[in-house]
Amino acid sequence: MGSKTRQDWENTDSDSLDEVELYVRLMLSTKNGYPLWQPRPDDNLPEEYKREGVRVGDVLTLNGFGGFSFLFNVCLAPEHPVNAGRVPPDFKPLGGLDDSQRLVYRQQYEPESHIASNQSHIHKTQISYDLGPPQASTTSGFSFSATTPKGALLILPDGGKREDHVQYHSFAVYAADCAASWYAFADQLGFGLPNDAIYLVTGTDKARSWAVASYSDGGQDRAEPIVLDFVRKPTPTADTQQSGTTPRYFFPRIDYASAKSDQVENQCGAVFLRGFKIALRPDHQERFTIAPVYHPSDAINRWILENNSDVDVAMTHDNDWASLIREDEIEIPDDQELIRRISCTKDRKLVKSRSNNGKIFAWFVDPQKEQSALLQSQIPSSKLHSRSILVSALFVTLLSALIYYFYPRS
Repeated sequence: MGSKTRQDWENTDSDSLDEVELYVRLMLSTKNGYPLWQPRPDDNLPEEYKREGVRVGDVLTLNGFGGFSFLFNVCLAPEHPVNAGRVPPDFKPLGGLDDSQRLVYRQQYEPESHIASNQSHIHKTQISYDLGPPQASTTSGFSFSATTPKGALLILPDGGKREDHVQYHSFAVYAADCAASWYAFADQLGFGLPNDAIYLVTGTDKARSWAVASYSDGGQDRAEPIVLDFVRKPTPTADTQQSGTTPRYFFPRIDYASAKSDQVENQCGAVFLRGFKIALRPDHQERFTIAPVYHPSDAINRWILENNSDVDVAMTHDNDWASLIREDEIEIPDDQELIRRISCTKDRKLVKSRSNNGKIFAWFVDPQKEQSALLQSQIPSSKLHSRSILVSALFVTLLSALIYYFYPRS
């Protein structure tokens, strides 16, 4: 697949995208985070990482194949098997996280569920599929069909789980402190990252098995429907006798679409990521960089840096752009429209803070949640009055005791 420059992206509409780029742009409209065409961890990663997959605290970059490249994890010690030999020289893990702020939903997606960019226009029916020779047997599954000009589909035959750590401020301050070090470290390793490539993960949706598909004909509603048959693979008799054998699935029929499926032993396939995209102010030094991979946060981060000359680090969370998508939209708005919406929305407020090392960073907060947190931190006036009385009484008692012991007695 050919890589696009940022200018290519800004001048491209979804009808001319390849299957990976099309899938990403359309599935963003479901507001579950950033979708991966390739959820499986890279085979070259440590065994410990491959067993768990992407986790909260991962620092990574997106790649042009619809997957990701893992760098290290900020919540783990440098000697942890996932981090060993992978962290910057000055690395210190993020501490002080409150585990009660980690939200886990083990059945976020029920078995045999699916997510579509145009959910109401995807028709799903249960089927019995004749495998023909040499199996000479049938298997069960589902058939998906649609007549819309474009769409994207994620199938989760075994369901999936969700995890988020919502202590966003702690992640943001830590990232502002470390962002320059992370980019410098990546440069030393020869990664050639653009100044907005790094992604700090705060949440994931993961599954044991999945299938992804996308389609577009660039025209109006089609006469011939898109058809995807997705069924369970028959299990060989020898495998059936093994304990712990997990089911496998495949597409025996794909009409007018691009599709692929995969599975892993554990629930380590990341079908959606959520987190901060982190951008540094450009230093304008001539250096090699890889072609950028589309993410809606990048345009927002550029807008922040271009319009706030005092900001060193810009951060946009996936929840920020997701809050701008309307319920009837099946595709992420273009960059110009995203910026227009976030600049005038009442659901997000851009705030500037100073990190521990003096860097000024900008990120978005939800004004309602910010106000709620402020109110919770305040003492109600009745309690404040009671405390004032108690403090006054203690002061009078202490003063009386001092007079009793130190005042000269006749």
